[in-house]
Amino acid sequence: MRKYGLVGKKLSYSYSKIIHTFLIEYYNLSAVYDLIEVDFIDSKLLAQYDGLNITIPYKADVIPFLQKNLSPIAAVNTILKNGDELIGYNTDIIGFSYLVEKLAITDIKKIVILGSGASSKMVAHFFADAEIIVISRNHPQYNYEYLQTITADLLINTTPVGMDAYDSPIPSELLTHYRGIIDINYNPLNSKLGMDAKKQNIPYINGLYMLIIQAVRAFEIWFELSVDPSVVEEIYYHICFLTHPKIALIGMPMSGKTTAITAFFGCDLDDQIIKRSGEKIADMLDRGTFRRAESRTLQALVNEGHKLIALGGGAILNFENLEIIKDYLIIFLNTPLEVLQKRIQTDTRPLLKKKGDLEKLYEKRIPLYKQYANITIETNELEAKLNEYFNN
Repeated sequence: MRKYGLVGKKLSYSYSKIIHTFLIEYYNLSAVYDLIEVDFIDSKLLAQYDGLNITIPYKADVIPFLQKNLSPIAAVNTILKNGDELIGYNTDIIGFSYLVEKLAITDIKKIVILGSGASSKMVAHFFADAEIIVISRNHPQYNYEYLQTITADLLINTTPVGMDAYDSPIPSELLTHYRGIIDINYNPLNSKLGMDAKKQNIPYINGLYMLIIQAVRAFEIWFELSVDPSVVEEIYYHICFLTHPKIALIGMPMSGKTTAITAFFGCDLDDQIIKRSGEKIADMLDRGTFRRAESRTLQALVNEGHKLIALGGGAILNFENLEIIKDYLIIFLNTPLEVLQKRIQTDTRPLLKKKGDLEKLYEKRIPLYKQYANITIETNELEAKLNEYFNN
């Protein structure tokens, strides 16, 4: 059986084993993948494995042990053992390029990178033709105080800030200095940096796709095969579900959120508001007290530990609600407009009284649902996904 693994100092946060175990099982290969925590790198360790991923703080330290280095920068994150020869690669670059493509910010001329480690060098290599400012805590000029004075097309966080606590490497009010934000961290999924960006409608993406793409490329190098792009999406969904014990559903009114959760003993937020307040939603809307009651009830459900909550269609209009469910996997239940148009014929919701109200609401809210959700699932797929999630 062939042996592979990830070498690093602290690996409890890592999803690499999840990804590679998925790929090994998907392609029915005789191999294992381990997490290898060490205090130093040596040739004896490297020789024990057919292939390795390398993470902080060893991406540069490993280079002297290689017989061949194909990385274009002074950082290696993948090693292939070919006979007695160790060959180094950097697959982070292709993973990062995927993030840039997915963020869809064009005409990038100036970037700001937070952090000066191996990942920072990789980002600088990728944007070699742009003006680059690297912010480092110890730099005499380009330190974090300097952020107050600059604007750029992209802000890219390569520091670990936000991984261990709900914290951000940059004050939220400075995020408006940028057209888009990339955070190469991926755990937690709803970080403070990400939430701050979404609150201000600034395009943002975290590093989970980068992690998956770089891992897939390493896997292709080790096993000399090509992974279909559809498998990347399968892995993304697999990680999201596997690493989040609690789910929050968002989506349009009448999208089927309440129906979907009934079989799994979930909580419907609107039903809970009525039950706990003893009032009708229409009456609370008339008095302007509904949104406060909504947040208060949602916080209570989270505090009580409910694992599946369906939010009302307008709950995302109050960003406080999204911060309340930041530890949940936020799923947008996507229902086609034509399906909603059929369902509205028998619905009596107060916000959908006039002809055309549904269409206007749909146009306004769909971009918000997509922006705030971690994943999107079509209505006809949700029950199967939840069944797999709760029964595995």
